[in-house]
Amino acid sequence: MDLQESTTWSPPWRKACVPCTRAKRRCDKQLPTCQRCVKKEVSCQYPLGRPYGRRAVQSLRTAKSSEPSPLNPLHHPSAEKTVAPGDFEVFNNSREYGTHEELPVLDFGSPVNNETQVASSSWFLQTNTWTIHYIDSSRHNENSNVHVSDFKQFIQTVKKWLSQWARDTHCPILHRQLYSESGLPPCLQDAFAAVALYQSKNDKNEEAVMRIIEAKANKLINKLSFVTDSGEGASSSLRTVEQLARVQALFIYQFIRLFDGDIGQRAQAEALIPTLKDWNNNLWESANLDACLETSFGVAGLFSQGLGVKSLDDPSGQQWRDWLLAESVRRIWLTGNYVQGVYLMMRDRQTGCPGGVFFTARQGLWDAQSAATWMRLVRSKDPLFVPCHETDLIIPFVEATEVDVLCLSIMCITWGAPRLDFWVSKSDTQLELLLGK
Repeated sequence: MDLQESTTWSPPWRKACVPCTRAKRRCDKQLPTCQRCVKKEVSCQYPLGRPYGRRAVQSLRTAKSSEPSPLNPLHHPSAEKTVAPGDFEVFNNSREYGTHEELPVLDFGSPVNNETQVASSSWFLQTNTWTIHYIDSSRHNENSNVHVSDFKQFIQTVKKWLSQWARDTHCPILHRQLYSESGLPPCLQDAFAAVALYQSKNDKNEEAVMRIIEAKANKLINKLSFVTDSGEGASSSLRTVEQLARVQALFIYQFIRLFDGDIGQRAQAEALIPTLKDWNNNLWESANLDACLETSFGVAGLFSQGLGVKSLDDPSGQQWRDWLLAESVRRIWLTGNYVQGVYLMMRDRQTGCPGGVFFTARQGLWDAQSAATWMRLVRSKDPLFVPCHETDLIIPFVEATEVDVLCLSIMCITWGAPRLDFWVSKSDTQLELLLGK
């Protein structure tokens, strides 16, 4: 291949350059500069890395000994795979990866007291932490033994979260401070009203209630179902915070309609399963791009432009808000994919792997109502920034009461609630109490 060929050839997976993406124009993806940027005389930059590349995660087990522990029954060599009638085998957790790639590994045994590390956003904004790691589902996970009751418990827990949001404007997947300055976006106002209305549903008004929820869901879909002149979807014209709001809203409608029991509503929601998945991936790609370019998680970022935050001269406050947006993206991506995956698992007894991502599992961080409280918690203990498919790695190092309810819920549908009982019992509590039942 000569020099001319090497500068014009474009790999099929490469994303459009940043200027073309922002301008919503077609990009020829040429290297080192696309033709549109040449004509416009602007700096041509491409997103760093492939957001959906099948990269390898350096197992957190390398940070600690892999010897079996009495506090970690999931890793005991005597654990055998048993699948009882009515159980499900979940193949999302194979630890077989390709070549190792360095990713941030936090020491679960030590608090994060280094103020230089705390002041840096690297632990939740590093480019590698925005990679979706697709796990080899062809290899069975020998530790997985998830019951139907675990899936039902997960759905009941998420239902409780939405009720909590309608009551307190805050829950494990929707933070009260995220839209505190600008107010709820219109699409989330409709979703909030839908949740509140759904809670009043009874035998006499259920048809009217579900018709209203259907209309609100259709309004959201119809408003955003268009194609730009560049041939790309509507998501290319939306900022990350706007995409986050629409994904949160669609997730709420999907959850209500998939598990309500109304056959018609369920059929319509099933048809939108690919839509939520696509929106979720578009949101993730947008956040990944923002983190790579530092355009949405810095002083001139989305919060100053979209959420009206005025305290940008406070570094710790800005870092908290950056984490809040990043963590909100991570949590709705996880919950949306897990809820739809659980639905398909219960319906078909099988489902595909949506991939694995990092999220913050330390109890208290998500519920912090101020930057000062959040920073104090981060400085006092490790934030437990872990991959969702390796949540069991925290078992030997922390008590169950130190783990966020979202993490506990994921662990239940990944490993099975009965297999967590020994760990939970060490904290003199019960899993149902930790999940808020």
